[in-house]
Amino acid sequence: LEDGGAALEIVSNAIGTRTGRGGAQAAATQTFLTAASVMYDAVFVPGGEASVLALSGQPEALRFVEQAFRHFKTVGASGGASAILREALDTDDVDDMLGVVTGTGAAAFAERYSSALAQHRHWARRGLDGTAATASR
Repeated sequence: LEDGGAALEIVSNAIGTRTGRGGAQAAATQTFLTAASVMYDAVFVPGGEASVLALSGQPEALRFVEQAFRHFKTVGASGGASAILREALDTDDVDDMLGVVTGTGAAAFAERYSSALAQHRHWARRGLDGTAATASR
């Protein structure tokens, strides 16, 4: 995504370095309390057991994801992180929602997520209450 011009920012439970699987490190520069998902074009929730455990049941993280969805933005989750989307959106149907990208396989996921992100917003997506978008473009 960065090769395609995307600017990434990590929002986490706390500011500081996060270590991923395999030891890769990245700096979280915002927290769920200091940032709002409406300030971003899209939200991605990384997979991995530690990530899912850290975010599951955390109201601020779930609200961050849910608000991005409500603003018709692209929302993605890799691997087991689709459980966070199901929890945040209170539905099991996340795999069938317009602009919601889930799955495994880095290359295929990145292609689908990038394609959804290029659409900017997903105005045809139904809201959590089943209603169509009422926001103007």
